Amino acid sequence: MQNTILKLYKKAFQQAWPAWLGGILLGLLNVLEFAFKKPWGITTSESRWTGWFLYALDVQIDKAPQWLYYQQYKTLINPPLLDSGTLIDMGIIAGALISALLAYDFKLRVPAKKSRLAQGFIGGVLMGYGARLAMGCNIGGFFSAIPQLAFNGWVFFIGLLIGGYIGAKLVVKL
Repeated sequence: MQNTILKLYKKAFQQAWPAWLGGILLGLLNVLEFAFKKPWGITTSESRWTGWFLYALDVQIDKAPQWLYYQQYKTLINPPLLDSGTLIDMGIIAGALISALLAYDFKLRVPAKKSRLAQGFIGGVLMGYGARLAMGCNIGGFFSAIPQLAFNGWVFFIGLLIGGYIGAKLVVKL
């Protein structure tokens, strides 16, 4: 009995799952989110975090016209721990941590090339800025758009393929 449990544990947490199974599970979670609340999205909640942070620093984002962006996303109406997007984002982070710990695969890693830290930071800022300019990231623009039968999801998919290919080539050269 104990040997069977150990085998199941290793299969679930230490061996890679097939990509198709991960895709099906993510698709089911996306359908559940869509059915019970709204299409899955991430970057609006992350934008709200900045608004909450500014408000905590006593920046009057709810009154001044230069903070219209945060007023549009109703930052102060949705407190951080009551915002469904924030809870989903926190759940993703917690789930990834728990999975890595259960698989004995968690470790803090520092890249050998220190330039990778700057690349990661600059790339993250550019991705966040681009996601807000586009009114959504790959989750809202692709993963949630296609199940809604939105044409923009397929256009995004083609752009994602082209951009991913070019980006991978650039990273190899850098």
